[in-house]
Amino acid sequence: MDDYKTNKVIVMTCSLDLAKSLVLYRDELIKRSPIVMPHSWPSNLFKGFLPFYIEELETDKKEYRFWLVADLKLKKMIGDFILQKVNQSTGYLAISYINQEAEIEYMEESLYIFMKYTVKAFPEQIKTIVVDCPESKTYQMSVLKELGFLMEEEDSRYVRWVFNYT
Repeated sequence: MDDYKTNKVIVMTCSLDLAKSLVLYRDELIKRSPIVMPHSWPSNLFKGFLPFYIEELETDKKEYRFWLVADLKLKKMIGDFILQKVNQSTGYLAISYINQEAEIEYMEESLYIFMKYTVKAFPEQIKTIVVDCPESKTYQMSVLKELGFLMEEEDSRYVRWVFNYT
């Protein structure tokens, strides 16, 4: 399992065992885990795709990759990332945190180490990362811009941000 961390946060791959435990034994996992798992974690998108992700891991497909974001000092899950490979060189990234406060506190650092990770994990596969961000999430958009994403397209609700590894 590839984990990337700073003194504050860790971004780690969601293993097959953990994915199955989240689907089948969440209550038991919460009781036994040394990591706090808030009710709002993982995101609804993450939960909804877990059965599909488990099937992908069991059949060795690689269209989706899931990562967990945790606060190391608080020993608490704070967010998740889903990367969908949409073609040979482009990945669509969904970013979720347990609440707005966690997003503000952890997004810049966790997304930065994630972006460094994707460069290492997909050196010849993923060349472009795309994030669709609700127009109302001004902080998220400012972090994306700060990390080098460029606004590509805007509609009435969402803004598409693109990062090219060159």
